[in-house]
Amino acid sequence: MSDIKLKRKSIRVVTGPMASGKTKVFENLLNRAYIANQPVLSFTSTKDSDAKRRTIKSRDGDYVPIDYEIDSLDHLIKHVEDYLRPIEKEYTQLTAELITNPKSKKLKTKLSVVKRKMNLVVLADEVQFYDQGTEYLTIRKYLKKIIEISLKGPQFIFFGLNLTHELYVYKIVCLLAGISDEFIIRTALCEWCGKEGAKYSKKIKDVVGSYDAGKDKYFPACDKCYYNPKMDFPFLQKRWKKTKKRKKCKVI
Repeated sequence: MSDIKLKRKSIRVVTGPMASGKTKVFENLLNRAYIANQPVLSFTSTKDSDAKRRTIKSRDGDYVPIDYEIDSLDHLIKHVEDYLRPIEKEYTQLTAELITNPKSKKLKTKLSVVKRKMNLVVLADEVQFYDQGTEYLTIRKYLKKIIEISLKGPQFIFFGLNLTHELYVYKIVCLLAGISDEFIIRTALCEWCGKEGAKYSKKIKDVVGSYDAGKDKYFPACDKCYYNPKMDFPFLQKRWKKTKKRKKCKVI
């Protein structure tokens, strides 16, 4: 949370492997916006297993509410534009009235409220699944539109995996990084050796559903463990038996 400093007219991209805390950052920023009474729109991919319930699930079992499930940046842009359209109309009307009546305190107060509504926070999770199969030129149009909207006041923060389990870069994440003001790569604890700095998501075959958080068979791995064939699922099972699962911390 401390490594993300929000500014106006900003685009942020937060990436990293599985279990690197991306969803927790998403949740913290969402709560922060709610506490400050700041307008916020939250999105996730339609491919997310919990998207139908309008939630995303973190590794510690917390469910974070979201507003929309989408599969393209185009859908995200439409929802943001639908939110901004009446506010922009009200803003132009108030500025026109202020020209004729510049000393009106009521108009100035209304204008400040409208400006606050323009300071929208847009949180988008699982962006690696957006626009799969979409042509580059089409995505470029979406990116230009996002830049145009961000100049009006809204802040965009995108979350997603940066690499596949075969170490291919996700195209959409790479393109979003190119237009971002800040690109953050988070790391996780390696599931095999337990060391900090895991950058990759290693895929394991024939996983029995004994691992609560990762039924999708992907686990965070450091450089050494990722390329070591001995670091397989039986090795993980032995490690899990030796180390007791930590209980979730309670806030007192």
